[in-house]
Amino acid sequence: MPPTDVYFHGDPAKDTLSARGFMKRMRNQMRAYNIDDEAVMIKAAEDSFGDDSLAEKWFTALPAADPARFTLAALETALMRRFPDAAKAEKPKAQLVSEVARMRITMEELAKKTVTVRDKEVYAHEEFADRVLRMADEAEIKTSTVGTWDFCAELPRVLREAASENATWEALVQEIKQVPLVKLRSAVTEYKAQRKLEKEMEGLVAAMKKTSMGGAQGAAPQTTTTTQQTAPATQPRNATQPRNNAQPNANTQAASPEDLRRLMDETVRCMATDTPDGRTRYQEQVTRWHQNNADNARLDRVGYPLTPGTAPPCSGECYSCGKVGHRGAACSVPVEARIPDKERHFRGICGSRLGLVNAQRGGNTAAVNAVGAVPWYEQAGEQDFGAGPAQ
Repeated sequence: MPPTDVYFHGDPAKDTLSARGFMKRMRNQMRAYNIDDEAVMIKAAEDSFGDDSLAEKWFTALPAADPARFTLAALETALMRRFPDAAKAEKPKAQLVSEVARMRITMEELAKKTVTVRDKEVYAHEEFADRVLRMADEAEIKTSTVGTWDFCAELPRVLREAASENATWEALVQEIKQVPLVKLRSAVTEYKAQRKLEKEMEGLVAAMKKTSMGGAQGAAPQTTTTTQQTAPATQPRNATQPRNNAQPNANTQAASPEDLRRLMDETVRCMATDTPDGRTRYQEQVTRWHQNNADNARLDRVGYPLTPGTAPPCSGECYSCGKVGHRGAACSVPVEARIPDKERHFRGICGSRLGLVNAQRGGNTAAVNAVGAVPWYEQAGEQDFGAGPAQ
């Protein structure tokens, strides 16, 4: 009698295979031993029922003349009827389509270059494309464009730029897989450099905040004494009171087009000149912004300092370098020389909501830099850069 390496109990809590899977395994074992004698195969199946199990008791109770005692095919039919497979939970098609459109790959994953699939190293973007195609096939949208727009919008730029606008899922994954490796390596290199700069900036801002807090605590006793001696008639501003007497939730709402236009014009007017002194002033503006604003502050409410020498927002400028004459996808400026992410996002907000209102002065930053102007965030009072212009 050939040995078997699988047993069937008829109890889902004990079985690793269904009745169907058990019978498939039995047939494979019989073929492996070149056994075609029905009596031997039936006896091997009987011996593979767990001791005192439901399956063993069921088989023992079969009538002596039952066909399941004589042929493997009849035994399989009877076993599957007695111990049917559990119904598989099927996802609705709409859910499958939604899951395909929400599939993501990050720059961190692309930076790993390869992943292991069945003991084989494959490129990360190709493995991702294969997974997307399998999901699209399961959702029966492989030859459709349903959901591709939202999917492409969340791809890393290096992959998004390779995607055709109206490509089907099948064509889209092929475009992703065909992205040149040299282009991927270049994008990963830029990403790592950008992350390094961001971490350095975060560390600098944290250090400045810590220094500022330490200085404020050290000066607190003297400030208290002075306040007691020269207390004004009006109530001093509470530490938790919003700047400019605004309502606590005023800056949580999206700015109106009129407010955004005023903020943009004021930010442009306060842009530092492209000179050594101007660049020093720009660094002070950036430092002040981070001291006065949370990292998730609404840029349509607080703006962001503009890099000296760049074009005004809404002038058709490149959102990567701030210059006119090309689009972001064609920008050749090295990543370390590009404008900060928050400035890029502020420019994008202005451009998408206000249009090209500054196109006529796109390359002339001197025309919008008021010589000797006092920035609204340096005027008298409690205002700081990022608190918004006076209304």
